[in-house]
Amino acid sequence: MGVVGVLVVIPGLELRIHHYVLALILLPGTAMQTRPSLLFQGLLIGLFINGVARWGFDSFLQTYDSIRGDGQYGSVIPEVVAPFIETLEMGVKQETIHFKWLGLDDVVRLEEKIEGISVLVNDVERFRGWFAETTLEDMVFGWPRFRKADEYFRFAFVREGGNTLDWTEAGTWFVNGTWSKGVGYYKT
Repeated sequence: MGVVGVLVVIPGLELRIHHYVLALILLPGTAMQTRPSLLFQGLLIGLFINGVARWGFDSFLQTYDSIRGDGQYGSVIPEVVAPFIETLEMGVKQETIHFKWLGLDDVVRLEEKIEGISVLVNDVERFRGWFAETTLEDMVFGWPRFRKADEYFRFAFVREGGNTLDWTEAGTWFVNGTWSKGVGYYKT
């Protein structure tokens, strides 16, 4: 118990007692040679094997960021202005979608330490714009259609150090040229 108490008070780290550890802790309690003990041994060994096979040996002490993984921060997300779709027909039809964003409150930008914006197209980062070069309101991202398939767009602010914050839900640019925003995506 003393070791657990020391591990709990270490600053900046979270104590994580994984279920494979619980199986190892409870296993000695099934040392008697009775049928219920053998049944519980089997269940605990199964719990141990399942935990290690599925998630691997994870550390007892983890930082908050490693626990969060790719979960959301609960941060501010970009508000997209309804996109403009441009169609050029010069022998071959070429479509391009253009995105702009609503301005960001300076107080929020400074509190969150936001320095730029990032755009994912089909879950691949295709654009990263920095506010030191262009203001958010003046920034435009254009994406030409390269193939006959639906395209998916997500947007996030970039914090100092280059880390992205929360992403918007995916908006879809359909093959027929129409646009569908994600839920809670932008204000019109």
